[in-house]
Amino acid sequence: MRTTPVDIPLEVQFLIIESVRLLSQHASVDDTTLRACALVCRKWTRIAQRMLFRRLRPHTAALPRLLRTLRASPHLAEHVFSIILHIQPLPAGRPPTAPSANREFQLLKRCKYVRAISIDTSSSTGSPEPTREWWSNTLLERMQALPLRPKFLSLSCSPAFAQRLARLWPSVRALEMHAQPNGNYTRVTAPNGLESLSLSTPLDPENDLSALRRLELELAPAHVHGVWHQLAQAGALPQLRVLVLADGLPPPDVLSQFAQLKSLVFGRQPLEPVALPPRLEHVGYHCRVTEPLADAGCMFAALRALPDLQLFTVTGRLPPATLVVLEDMCRDCGVDFSVYEDLDECPRLRHVDWIQV
Repeated sequence: MRTTPVDIPLEVQFLIIESVRLLSQHASVDDTTLRACALVCRKWTRIAQRMLFRRLRPHTAALPRLLRTLRASPHLAEHVFSIILHIQPLPAGRPPTAPSANREFQLLKRCKYVRAISIDTSSSTGSPEPTREWWSNTLLERMQALPLRPKFLSLSCSPAFAQRLARLWPSVRALEMHAQPNGNYTRVTAPNGLESLSLSTPLDPENDLSALRRLELELAPAHVHGVWHQLAQAGALPQLRVLVLADGLPPPDVLSQFAQLKSLVFGRQPLEPVALPPRLEHVGYHCRVTEPLADAGCMFAALRALPDLQLFTVTGRLPPATLVVLEDMCRDCGVDFSVYEDLDECPRLRHVDWIQV
């Protein structure tokens, strides 16, 4: 008897298509195979559509076709969990009712269940352009009337525009703010009740960070001390669960207050003995440049003192010989060892795992 997709349990069918999606994502190829899965049968169509429309990153040229698809099949918009908008420059003098701005607005209007929004107004050089900011403000005025309740917000734009966006959605529980290329650190007021925060620009001291559970810092050393003081004042240090640092470890008096910390990632090797928080289950080393370990002894001693440690991860670029040393060190400590190209690939560090959706 011939087996058809209809005869296979729905859970198994879902796993098959999910495997195709993950394989395509890992291989950095297009979603042609996933689209082909949608043509197998009606059940596979529903499963594949849910995955194809879960994360939208539309290019300006593709927006008209995407909007036509959503108008013809409104149910597809219900699958959209994440939208990434990269603002393209506009010719000078284009009116606020420009078709491109209206298309972006229509996309957000139709995807009313979206939970993650990323907005990037930077140019190819990394700096915000006036035409992009002007376009963005036009879109912002329209978005205020939409019943959106995103949980995750990622911003790569000027401090002034970021300030307006951060105030727009009180529902945001995970906020990611990228660095300004000109080094202009403008303090930004974030929504209250944040559970996850990724910072490359200082926050206003009046922010309520009492609910914070995940923190990622990519600040200049001169600004980091102020963050520790702000978190201590809010009583947030003992309740942090995930801490990701672009630079070295916090001072010992701060490090000793992380009573509930489970994951710690740092960007500079400890060169002297250090006492890590005792409840750590995951330690990570994030290296931005190819460099050998200066002294593996201090790191090895710190890991051996952690009774609950389960995983040590490396992200970035390290020489093969250094990876061998770290893997041997983890084997001696009895913990798992994993290597990732980027922090977002590590399941313990993703924003989405720290928000209620």
